[in-house]
Amino acid sequence: MVFLKSLLDKLTTSSVIENISDMWLTYSKDNTDTGCRPTIKLIEREVTCLLNQYPKEWIVNEIERDELLKYDLAKIRTIEPWWKVILSNKALLPMLWSMYPNHPNLLPAYYDNPVLYQTGEDIKEIMRKEKWVSKPLFGREGVGILQSKNFTSFDDFVSKTESNFGRDKTTGKPNGKSVYQHYHKLPEAQGRVIQTSSWVIAGVAAGINFREGKAGTNFADMNPFLPHLVVKAPPS
Repeated sequence: MVFLKSLLDKLTTSSVIENISDMWLTYSKDNTDTGCRPTIKLIEREVTCLLNQYPKEWIVNEIERDELLKYDLAKIRTIEPWWKVILSNKALLPMLWSMYPNHPNLLPAYYDNPVLYQTGEDIKEIMRKEKWVSKPLFGREGVGILQSKNFTSFDDFVSKTESNFGRDKTTGKPNGKSVYQHYHKLPEAQGRVIQTSSWVIAGVAAGINFREGKAGTNFADMNPFLPHLVVKAPPS
């Protein structure tokens, strides 16, 4: 039996869970009424297998304060493995850039002030004039993101970034030190921007998502979010 868990008062996360439910029924080898169908409801029974939209970073914080919860979670198998916490950490951005510099699918990213990584004064000045963003390591959905274009100078942007840890809107806990990433402007349509992402299951594309936001602002948790399911074409 697999349980799909979400914050019911969050439209974005609940819609994701519903989409995952559809994919489960489409791709599962056993999607009959034998107990393998997703359950989307409040339950009062032991859970041994869980797929959660509730952020694992929040769960880690709660484990630190609740030994009983730590004991319970040790017995639960999660569909999304715990190593995914590493992938959601923004420190991955500068690490990938250092491994694959100038890769067409990556943006320049650094652990610290990007100017400090340069030696020539002319290059440093060019980088100061370019647009940058800073992102807290554990930030989610736009929380704590700063843009250099919103500051009077690059140095002011860096100064604010170094003291900005961003705070989670639910737990109030700091989201960690920020990393720096080169700003990339998304295409605009009627004053809106659209961000796309995809889900891959066992190496096969299974879904694509669109998140829409107002041009010139950071994406937030209540931006319109529309998932799409990718299914096999019926036999002709």
